[in-house]
Amino acid sequence: MLHYTVLNLYRLSTQGHLKALADVQVNDAFVIRGIRILMGKGGLFVTLPQHCGKDKNWYDQIYFLDNELFQPFKQTVLEAYRQAITNPSMKG
Repeated sequence: MLHYTVLNLYRLSTQGHLKALADVQVNDAFVIRGIRILMGKGGLFVTLPQHCGKDKNWYDQIYFLDNELFQPFKQTVLEAYRQAITNPSMKG
């Protein structure tokens, strides 16, 4: 089982879809930077870092091969975001 820790959460004060950026540590082994928290038609969701190719399409830089590993990752990030917006004195 993987353990996820949100190291940094950067809330954005825009009215757009992008609500925050996050950096997440995985098992005290590595950090994923540039995780985006977005508001969509169905509510909040998490996207992993992407880059724009020469063909102007966006491509994932990393991705989970197993959705069972992604679900707790997503829940950890969204919970950190919810805590940050309900308790502004918290870091993030």
